[in-house]
Amino acid sequence: MDPALALALVGAVRIAGALPVLRWQLAGALVAMAVDLSDLFLLGLIYPNGWPATLDYQAFDKWADQAYLATFLAA
Repeated sequence: MDPALALALVGAVRIAGALPVLRWQLAGALVAMAVDLSDLFLLGLIYPNGWPATLDYQAFDKWADQAYLATFLAA
C-alpha cells in the first residue's frame, strides 16, 4: 500500500477516535487514548513485513495527536 494512503487511513481513524470526546468527555477521552495507541497495530496490519523507509510516522503521529488535543480543549 502507498505510504500516503496508509497515513490517510490511520489519520481518519485517529480523527474518528477523537470525536467521542465532544459528546462523552471521560469515556471519549479513554476511547481517544486507546485509538492513539492502536494506530501502531493498524500500521502493523497494513505493513506486516515492516514499514517502508519513506513512512515518516513520528512526524505524522505528532500532527495526528492534534485531533484529540483539540477535542480535549473544546470539551
